Amino acid sequence: MNYRIEEKPEMILTGFKRHFTGTPENRYEQESDFFVHSRVNQYLLKGVCGDRDNGYSVITNIGDDGFDFYIAQQLDEWWTENLAKGLGYDEKAKEFEKIVVPKQLYVICETDRRRYPTDAMPALRRKMVSEWLPSSGYQLADAPEIAVTHWYYKNGDESTNQSRYVELWLPIEKK
Repeated sequence: MNYRIEEKPEMILTGFKRHFTGTPENRYEQESDFFVHSRVNQYLLKGVCGDRDNGYSVITNIGDDGFDFYIAQQLDEWWTENLAKGLGYDEKAKEFEKIVVPKQLYVICETDRRRYPTDAMPALRRKMVSEWLPSSGYQLADAPEIAVTHWYYKNGDESTNQSRYVELWLPIEKK
């Protein structure tokens, strides 16, 4: 299993959320529904950040009643601080939040390259948590879990469209 351990610096993302029930391992049906029914906000964020190929999913506030799931982008500093002004529409800007991801140690693994890499995420997460983590000397840390989706697309270019992948960042700390 290919993975790397990296300490990531603090990141500031901008996104919108939905509270999911259950555990992060069983989120994929809710996640799919959320992505399908929030296209306008996704396109707005992608347009503001100028990066149409990459996106972030962030899981925070895991508890007995579920967890918060964000769809997010990394905006430049001006947009992060002036979203309402930049959009010219205060009510729409209220749908978005600034998400501060603290400096954290992560184990990072990737799906294989394929047209729909998100299909491979459940098995990859399950494998990392059930196979790698128990013998690694690490445990999951109380910090955001992040998936970085590299969703390359070029009309009519199957080579590009088949090169998509997802990086799964699981927060860890020494046992």
